[in-house]
Amino acid sequence: MSFALGFCRKLCDNGVIFEKEAIKFTFYHTKQIIKENIKFEILPDKLEKLKRKFIEYSNKLSACPVPDEKAIPLMCKVLGIKFNLEKQGKEFEKEKKRRDEFKARADSLLKNYYGQSGANVYAVFNACTDYATHSKSGNVNFFADGIKKKIGNWVESFSEERKKDDFSLENYIGEYGKYLN
Repeated sequence: MSFALGFCRKLCDNGVIFEKEAIKFTFYHTKQIIKENIKFEILPDKLEKLKRKFIEYSNKLSACPVPDEKAIPLMCKVLGIKFNLEKQGKEFEKEKKRRDEFKARADSLLKNYYGQSGANVYAVFNACTDYATHSKSGNVNFFADGIKKKIGNWVESFSEERKKDDFSLENYIGEYGKYLN
């Protein structure tokens, strides 16, 4: 059995898993190994380091503006969602419906989080975690824990990408905005 510890934001129930930064415990759960009390020991400064790292990521995301027209394409990039509207007939209609449902839900989430945090990457991050937390809505479904790990990994990689001198949000988004209009 294994599990990871990290932080949740007190003000919302959206989850995210920062895989590289999590505290992980693994133990075998057989009668011979498990005793009455299992003790987990954490290095004294590990939780504080995790907390500082989470705050650092949040501040960096808040400092990066995202214009309205780039928000949904960025969500697609973060979540790894692409739409193939080159399909024909019923498959085209099905894909178009999937895209339209995603856009409607993403737009609603983004309006909410842009209202709370401003037009920045932190708002897009919150929209993505909300989408992942409530992934059973609509026709765009995926395993929530997997996508939360993906979002956590994205935050770390985006922070590194953003440091580059030639960083451009449009180039970063790339093809993910291709079939959204």
